[in-house]
Parts: sequence; structure tokens; C-alpha cells
Amino acid sequence: MPNILTETAAASFTVGSDPVQGQIQVRVPYDRWLIGIACVGSAAAGDCEFTVIIGQEEVGPFRNSATGLGFTQDSLIQVREFVPGNMIVSTRVNDAAATNPVIVALNFVRAGA
Repeated sequence: MPNILTETAAASFTVGSDPVQGQIQVRVPYDRWLIGIACVGSAAAGDCEFTVIIGQEEVGPFRNSATGLGFTQDSLIQVREFVPGNMIVSTRVNDAAATNPVIVALNFVRAGA
């Protein structure tokens, strides 16, 4: 399972918001790799978009790949982005979901593990 998995109501998944804000894994004291990113939900695939931000570097954008709240490991898009220790990882909604909740998932592994 992803390290960060958030479910956000469409009303809160607004342009400029950060769906992962407040999650404990957004900042950790050790180096890690971001290896998977997923977004599912809303009423139609592709109708919402977000960007992952590592420090000041933007990764993405990513769109929701499926409707409903049926998150599976297959939903994760494979990426390989290094995240130094104590670096904050955030997200930014670029295109809000029209209706229905949205799940955003970020999967990390510890560097050197």
C-alpha cells in the first residue's frame, strides 16, 4: 500500500489545494524515492489534475486514471524521483474534480534499503 493515501471530497479538491497536507509522511528525516503516484475517483477519468511538488521541483502533472474509489496497486504510475531527507512533499490541484471524492496516493521507499 502507498505511504500516503488520501480521500478528498470533490468540494475540498479545489484548484490550488494540497490533498496530502497534514499527512505524516510528507516530511521524514531520511532520504527516499517516490516510486508511485496515483489519482482515482471523480465522475469521469481524466477530469481532474494535480502536480506533486518535492521541495520546489514539480513532478507531473497527473490526471485521475479511473472513476470511483476503487484504488488498487495497478492504479500507481511508476516514477523514480529522489526525495532528500527532511524535504517536504506536497501536491497542488490544477484542475478540480467535477463531482465525487478523489483518492491521491504516493508511494515511497527508503533510499538505500
